[in-house]
Amino acid sequence: MRQEFIEKPKRFQRRMQKHATNANDLAHAFLKRHGIKEQVESSQLVKLASTWLYDHVDQGLRADMRVISYQSGILTVAGRHAGAMHYLESIRASLYDNLVQQAPESGLVSVRIRHMIPGEENGILPA
Repeated sequence: MRQEFIEKPKRFQRRMQKHATNANDLAHAFLKRHGIKEQVESSQLVKLASTWLYDHVDQGLRADMRVISYQSGILTVAGRHAGAMHYLESIRASLYDNLVQQAPESGLVSVRIRHMIPGEENGILPA
């Protein structure tokens, strides 16, 4: 026997229809509500920059440079020695252009190059 669809009486229907919400919108709202949106965006930009450096830097220099932080529109990249810092200076514009293209909403203003402080070597670029 085949059962036919029987429409439920109005009293059994939902009073308010629920509309689908985009998961991306939910995530942004959650991050903003808990005050960590800027921290997550900073972390994502540092990861993006680290990946770009890993892909564009010679294998011999990868261990000598690291993306340190992103704060107030300034991405800080450190080099362990003068040769690494000189190489970072030569690719600074390419790194900046790529990050602005991939994350235009980040508000990136500049890329700063500095000497790596002892102890910062432990978080070198991803393998």
